[in-house]
Amino acid sequence: VRQFSEMDAIAFYDDRIPSTQPTHGPSVWMPGAGDTVFRNDWSPDATYMLLRGEHGVTRSAGLAHEHPDETSFIIYAGGEMLALDAGYINYTNHDKVNEGRNHNVVLIDGEGPPRYTQFGKTAGGGNDAYIRDFFSSEMGDYAEVDASYQGVELKRRVLFPDHTYFIISDEIDSKGATRSFEWRLHGNGGGNSGGTYSRDGNVAKWKRNKAELIAYIPQQPAYRISEQDTIHSFDYLEEQTHTTLRVHQETENPRYLSVLYPRRLISCCETSNPEMPSFKTAEASGGTAIIIDLKDKKDITWLRDSNEKFVSISNTLESDAALGYTRQLNKLLSGFSIQEGSYLIFNQITFLQSNFPVDAGISLEDTLYAGFIRGPESGYTVKIPLQNRLIERAVFAENPIEAVIENDYATFALKGAAQL
Repeated sequence: VRQFSEMDAIAFYDDRIPSTQPTHGPSVWMPGAGDTVFRNDWSPDATYMLLRGEHGVTRSAGLAHEHPDETSFIIYAGGEMLALDAGYINYTNHDKVNEGRNHNVVLIDGEGPPRYTQFGKTAGGGNDAYIRDFFSSEMGDYAEVDASYQGVELKRRVLFPDHTYFIISDEIDSKGATRSFEWRLHGNGGGNSGGTYSRDGNVAKWKRNKAELIAYIPQQPAYRISEQDTIHSFDYLEEQTHTTLRVHQETENPRYLSVLYPRRLISCCETSNPEMPSFKTAEASGGTAIIIDLKDKKDITWLRDSNEKFVSISNTLESDAALGYTRQLNKLLSGFSIQEGSYLIFNQITFLQSNFPVDAGISLEDTLYAGFIRGPESGYTVKIPLQNRLIERAVFAENPIEAVIENDYATFALKGAAQL
């Protein structure tokens, strides 16, 4: 995307060779470099997120230019930058935009990842962070990043359901200490950046000419939501401002759950904008849950509390997953995702049960039960419902597998991670 890309300035570029669409992806996992890219297709208007988790030389070699941005992300969609990185003004002014607070991270007692100085000048930034457990499936894509700063451990999980929008969860281990936490989202609107920002209760919106970003924060008594205009720079010597959404809480071992929904706006050849989803905080015990309604589709996502063993939602759903997601199509379950969970019960049917916690992203279409499952390399079992069907074919890691059938359930013995 030309306006945010200067590849010819940093790489050999031969314009005699026509560009071709890559055969891989479009979502890409690069744990060694500390990056994950979520993307729904290769078009210039694609929905795109870059999630950061640098470590080792890719972080330390940044020296004075390194930003403390572990767990941070940017979102681009519909031809617009929507959730932004602080960018770069010039070297003289680079300290205006290179603090942790300038990025989409959680601040602890007002501080983000550390910025290191030497002789009064920036000498580096951040602590090591690690991209973990990425998978891609028809249901959606997933990755997580582990980080540590300001005396706490953080795990940020990102789910890209239906390759359409983003569910973000943050699990923070403060070792039982009550601290002040601030979740930050830098949107490309408000201030003097050219876009607009508005908030109605728990729904915030940054709007550009061709697309907008909608953020939903669940209703929680502990949350205090506010805004602040913050500086960024997309071009050399440019200083603009945008509006940052802030969600504060003072507690121990906190959790944050949010839905970020990029929405393309009407183009010259269309008569109406794409559908606007509605959001609601669901009734849940053991955690926090959000309902996302889209005409004939209904999504539910949940995040389990640190001191709970499972989450129950509106007498419809129960799971011990740390983070989970379901999609209903015409009121029937058509897909789900669980992270670090051993079971999912939906409408009194156990759609997955394992003897060890697993990660899974599963699609249910007609008679097909398919997706990604990851469990211990030493082996684990997965039980799925047959619902009065026979198994015609079962494959894991491209190899046929056999099931043990009992009481209309099939149990498979699996090892490691693969497509089922």
